[in-house]
Amino acid sequence: RLYGIVEGGDLAYVEERVDADGGLVPHLSARLSRFVG
Repeated sequence: RLYGIVEGGDLAYVEERVDADGGLVPHLSARLSRFVG
């Protein structure tokens, strides 16, 4: 899993999986925006 702060202060998330050759490939990604209630 990779996490990071991206442009605009949002949190980005990427989950990678191992393919048949043993390399990592992106599987799922999300960009989370801060919400103050």
